[in-house]
Amino acid sequence: MILIHSKIKTPDEVFEFAKNFNINIPLVCVPTTYDTTTVENLSQNKYKLIIFANQPLRAAVKSMREALITLKKNLHASSLNHLIATMDDIYKLTRVEELNIEEEKFIPKEKPIKVIIPAAGYDPTLPMAKDLPKCMIKLNNKTLFEHQIDLLKQFGINNLVMVRGFRKELINIKGPKYYDNENYLEKGLIHSLKCAKNEFTGNEKILLLWSDILLEPHILERLLKQENDITLLVDHSILINPQRLHKKTKKIELVKTTYTPSIINNKLINLQNNPNFIEDIGIDIPQDKATGEFIGVTLLSERAAKKFYNYLSNIPDPSKIGNEKGSYPEFIKYIMKQGEKINTLGVLSGWFELHDLEDYQSAINMGLELEANDQG
Repeated sequence: MILIHSKIKTPDEVFEFAKNFNINIPLVCVPTTYDTTTVENLSQNKYKLIIFANQPLRAAVKSMREALITLKKNLHASSLNHLIATMDDIYKLTRVEELNIEEEKFIPKEKPIKVIIPAAGYDPTLPMAKDLPKCMIKLNNKTLFEHQIDLLKQFGINNLVMVRGFRKELINIKGPKYYDNENYLEKGLIHSLKCAKNEFTGNEKILLLWSDILLEPHILERLLKQENDITLLVDHSILINPQRLHKKTKKIELVKTTYTPSIINNKLINLQNNPNFIEDIGIDIPQDKATGEFIGVTLLSERAAKKFYNYLSNIPDPSKIGNEKGSYPEFIKYIMKQGEKINTLGVLSGWFELHDLEDYQSAINMGLELEANDQG
């Protein structure tokens, strides 16, 4: 094809060219200036393709001006209904339905998340928790549990399961599904998970979240993107600030990972660019061997969740895998012996645990930040 262009207001030039053009190549013209010339006349003069290049755009500009003048005069959108296309027209023109069908085929869907919160334990270390489950302690007019719910809602997570124990009647927020560990004094966290073991058999990822843990949103966002089967949240702050190791009111659950992460300008740098697995976990790891501290958060893939169900169903007496109650670190070491690899997601701070008055004050401060986030 050959495009023949003319700026004069008559078709004389394009007709003259066509008259003297005897090669078998289709001719194209754009009748913008000679706009009174008909398509039939152009076709009779050898033009096979006629392009109306800017008329639709100019019509749109005029229509938009008219619409905006009308809107300014009436100040309500319905005054434009007789001037504008319907949304269905727009969706059809842009083939939205077809696009949605293709997205269903090729864009991976985010797997649903179920959150299980064991909250059965009794810990009198914190004075206000002597007669109250720690998850029901208020921070800035909201309980810790409500702060956790608000955080999870930011990520569209509404499927919550909680295992109650101490003062279970005080945990009655509508929405979550509840299980009860009636023997919370004699049987610890692993038994709480066993009480809810059937929740591990669905077709969703499982987020295990301890009831006294408060996270900043960016940490949860990073964790939910993990694709490994089992991922534990680990804080490596002890590498640059070992003071937490000397906290007298609690024995820290330490971890030793495959490699010690690099920290530059208070940022974790993954120089190895590969997973950092747990080699050991527990309160008895020598401080000079520890590379981090376990935070009470675990993400399980759908496949790993079903494995957890099997482990919880077949686990021997907790005293056989560790202390008399069976701590979570002991359980992790138990499944590691069964061949499971435990990946970690490393952080530097950005979380709080309610254990003593010092933690309570820190949680109050973080609660203020959460309140600000809730308000947009």
